[in-house]
Amino acid sequence: MTSNQKLTDAIQGRPVADFENANGTLTIRFQDGTLMRVRATSEVTQAVPPGAKVTQVADGEGELELRFEDGSSIPFTLSDPRNAISVWDAAGKVLYLG
Repeated sequence: MTSNQKLTDAIQGRPVADFENANGTLTIRFQDGTLMRVRATSEVTQAVPPGAKVTQVADGEGELELRFEDGSSIPFTLSDPRNAISVWDAAGKVLYLG
């Protein structure tokens, strides 16, 4: 996997407020109101702890990995590698689609 700099720039350093994982859709709400949705092929078994901060996002061949400042990471298999990730700011402005 290689770094996805555009997605990293959209969410890097934002503390996680809430994490929801239902029916193959992962929703991460950040404390500043930014919202990220990832459609995965299966349920993700790990949770993103509140307050965790993303340091890097890596992707490749239908996979996505969120890496956090504490050294932990969460991998996903994307349902559609070209259209499975979306990020909006608190005002509803699109920060990332991919």
